[in-house]
Amino acid sequence: MQKLKLLLVEWELLITIGTFGLAQMIADLSVDMGRSEFAAVIRFVGIIIVIGVLILGFWQRPSPLRVPLLFVEEDNSELAHTKFERLVESLRLEKSVKVIDAHAPVHRQELVIRLDTAVRYSSKKTDWQEALKQLIHEWDKEVDARLQRWLPAHYSGIIYHIRPNIVLPLAFGLGAAVGLRRSVILYHQAAEGAPYQVMDLTHPRVLFEEPKQPIDFEQQPPDIRPPADKGDHLILHWIFSDRHQPDLNAHPDYSTATSVAFYHSSALPQDDWLSYVQTLYRWAKPWVNAFKQVDICLICPDALAFALGMAFSRSAHLRVCHWMGAQYMPVVNLSWIERRLPFD
Repeated sequence: MQKLKLLLVEWELLITIGTFGLAQMIADLSVDMGRSEFAAVIRFVGIIIVIGVLILGFWQRPSPLRVPLLFVEEDNSELAHTKFERLVESLRLEKSVKVIDAHAPVHRQELVIRLDTAVRYSSKKTDWQEALKQLIHEWDKEVDARLQRWLPAHYSGIIYHIRPNIVLPLAFGLGAAVGLRRSVILYHQAAEGAPYQVMDLTHPRVLFEEPKQPIDFEQQPPDIRPPADKGDHLILHWIFSDRHQPDLNAHPDYSTATSVAFYHSSALPQDDWLSYVQTLYRWAKPWVNAFKQVDICLICPDALAFALGMAFSRSAHLRVCHWMGAQYMPVVNLSWIERRLPFD
């Protein structure tokens, strides 16, 4: 049955023309033989077949394969997979997961990508880089590459439904690693409650479009602008919170670098967050371009950090900081991603 559906999709035009042409030829022949009523029946049957093929072809148009993906720091694998099953149930993606588990070279449990080592409390940059490499490798090579090779023709591509439940520098790094090369839908989940969609990035270049609803940000200090000549070191604070204020002093290089904060002081709604990323991109891009090295200090949900990583994916001079010991420490350097881009 599946082969028949695929045949109809791929050969719809030829089948339609052939069916109608054959019916017309038989009808003409019947008229020549003096069987006008039979000719009318043949034409009617031919029209019905053509309409049926068109309708069936329309309903069987290739659609994307929807793949849920959960990134977690959870030590307990059983608990991590329990979170994944809840995610799948909430997003109503059980059918897609069953198809993948039954037919694809990727198993259900591989859609949960769990950190091998806990880096949240590590001050070693090598630990953070290895953690990010592990996450990228498992998504790129163990999931995406195998799905892309297997993907049947009746699927038009893959859309990843991602819950990036990981520490902010790694969420940003993952977004930077995938960049604009895959279609993504991002989800957030409060401490209590079901996950909900916050950004549809199936067409990732939407990140650079004009926001439909521009978001208000406060800049601190308010009266400085990007330098005309290339600066050396910038510390950028991006804050989306109604509970945290910018602390420009909380970086070891504060006294020798330029520091700027973009601050949104209201709680994020349980709604679409795309405009927040689009607006911040427009505010921050001139600053990012104006310095040789830029450190990013984040206070925001992990899904927002992931999307910001996608937006600034080709900015190799970025370093992402982690709050540790009452200050921000650079832990993730994006320059190595540019040397060998994943997902190519």
